[in-house]
Amino acid sequence: MATLTAIAPREAETEVTVSVIMIFRDAAAFMAEAIESVVSQGFTGWELLLVDDGSQDGGELIAAGYATRMPSQIRVLSHPDRTNQGMSASRNLGLQAARGRYVAFLDADDTWLPQRLQRHIAILERMPAVDMVQSELVHWYSWEEPGQCKDDDYVRPFLRPDDHLLRPPDGLLLAIAVPLYSVGICNITVRRHVLLELGGFEPRFRAAFEDQAALAKIYLHCQTYVLQAHLARYRRHPGSWTRRAKEGRALASAAASARKEFHRWLVDYVDGSGVQDPLLQAQMQALRDAVRDAGVKAALPRRWRTFIRQTVMRLFPAAGKRRLLRWNRRREFRAARDQYRDLCCALQRAGRTDDGGLLGSPVVFASAPVDVSVIMIFHNASRFMDEAVQSVLSQTYRDWELLLVDDGSSDDSTSLARHYADKYPGRIRYMDHPGHVNRGTGPSRNLGLLKARGRYATFLDADDIYLPERLARHAEALVANPRAKLIISKEIYWYQWSRESGSGRARCDEVIGPIADYGTLIDPPVLLRAALTRRGAAMPTPSSITFDRQLALDLGAIPERFVSQYEDQALTAKLMLAAPAVVLEAPLVRYRQHPESLTHRLASSGEYRPGRPHAAYFDYLRWLSEYVAEYVAHFTEFDRVLRRKLWPTRHPTLSRAYEGARSSYRALKGRARR
Repeated sequence: MATLTAIAPREAETEVTVSVIMIFRDAAAFMAEAIESVVSQGFTGWELLLVDDGSQDGGELIAAGYATRMPSQIRVLSHPDRTNQGMSASRNLGLQAARGRYVAFLDADDTWLPQRLQRHIAILERMPAVDMVQSELVHWYSWEEPGQCKDDDYVRPFLRPDDHLLRPPDGLLLAIAVPLYSVGICNITVRRHVLLELGGFEPRFRAAFEDQAALAKIYLHCQTYVLQAHLARYRRHPGSWTRRAKEGRALASAAASARKEFHRWLVDYVDGSGVQDPLLQAQMQALRDAVRDAGVKAALPRRWRTFIRQTVMRLFPAAGKRRLLRWNRRREFRAARDQYRDLCCALQRAGRTDDGGLLGSPVVFASAPVDVSVIMIFHNASRFMDEAVQSVLSQTYRDWELLLVDDGSSDDSTSLARHYADKYPGRIRYMDHPGHVNRGTGPSRNLGLLKARGRYATFLDADDIYLPERLARHAEALVANPRAKLIISKEIYWYQWSRESGSGRARCDEVIGPIADYGTLIDPPVLLRAALTRRGAAMPTPSSITFDRQLALDLGAIPERFVSQYEDQALTAKLMLAAPAVVLEAPLVRYRQHPESLTHRLASSGEYRPGRPHAAYFDYLRWLSEYVAEYVAHFTEFDRVLRRKLWPTRHPTLSRAYEGARSSYRALKGRARR
């Protein structure tokens, strides 16, 4: 196996755990933002190697400035006489000079999110058998000015809903079978000695596919941890090589030639590796045939496709382009999902998938403690808040913290929350928005999620209460089902509280909740589909769910447009589409029904109509339709369901006539019964 000779590292002033390698060439417009995204990482044991590949636009001055400011952590490297030697040679130069046990890569026009290094390094430190961690990224258009932005930000849907391990050569099988899901260079962190032993990057790939060649080596020989999180932003801009390859005829031809060259190299590399895996050999045979048959005949249709695409993109108006891009993206996602399913079926026949028939082995940390952050938002809730807090204090499960998020209260609830925070400083925390403003339910829940410390999170509204075993039962379900990232239980619609408190007569309590196969692991999108289509299958309240907090943050938490209604359903829908879940049949929360609650006040004003169409509900459905189309386009069953539910917004006159007829029928039916 080819090896690179490592340059002996200089004596470090501080311990370097990970070396970040950023190559740059004429990237001055974005380079400072990329460097700042490394400097702002929550993990501090890094060094940054800025490798100059013959930059001529002033990028070298930006690099020198940062190296002068932070000499112990940032270094600038270059080739002899600052020549341009290509991406592979530049990455190898950084790899040879690196001091860290791990190496990560970032292109000079992309950025990392603040937790990127921390989350990757934690996995590599905890799991010595893992050679590489890979995560996902956001395709980033919104960095541009609104008038110039060509498309919306989007992320590719996960092929499977949980973190998992890809053992060799399954990662290479996936890369060949589902080309759309090729991982980018800024997505990975790898053990440095592993990449050196594999020979680093292939110098023959100067401008493209150098990352795919290195990844192919790792996938073929090493174990990969797939982290289901979006931790980087991949900037889409006209100057990028990818964009120019799509829009320029000359570069498109060069890109096609580079792809053929990569396929030829991959065939030779796998054939020379001695890996005798039947499924991989079948995939490689198809690739060999494609390489052999690729010639002049295949080039003409590709040129015509490029010409047609360029013509359409020039002639279409901006709104039409966005719709066309969304349609094409959904088509690509569905095709990738079909390719993944076919690969999993082949692996299943060979006995090489997990129990769910998915590629890879699920990651299980059975010994990890179940620590829960309970988030209680409140706004002028002094009447019932004390009882809600006491229901948390009386939990039989003790590994929890309580966050009291004040949404601009003007009554005694603020002083009550501060009293509890002072009384239990290690368990209860108080927080509010800057200026003590009222921002609404969605932003307030997001504030709690961001400030929480627990691995898992749950909510409790300030007028509801937990039953004593609520947290314990959810924790038991998480331990019993290590793949689960969402636990749901039923709730008691609590009418009898007024009778118990001596406030008067009340109707009987009801038990409401999802209809499901209770106590077993349920993969997406079964629960959300049932909630939308099955009569009586209610969406759970926020007080009845416990979920992986980091997953919720990775999914973008609650859309901030929801400030009074449906913020809970928006988050729950995201989780149901992304997380394996367990539903418990026992009700564990009392959901207080009273005229002062937000739901009842909105119902009295006509803004909320339970069980019937209204503006806020349609706004939620429109959001859900857009979210499904962008992020989980492979769940095609939702298209028809959501179109049917949004029918009244397209035909308001017919909808009003139907509603009037239904109301009249119910009134007549009621009179007949009397």
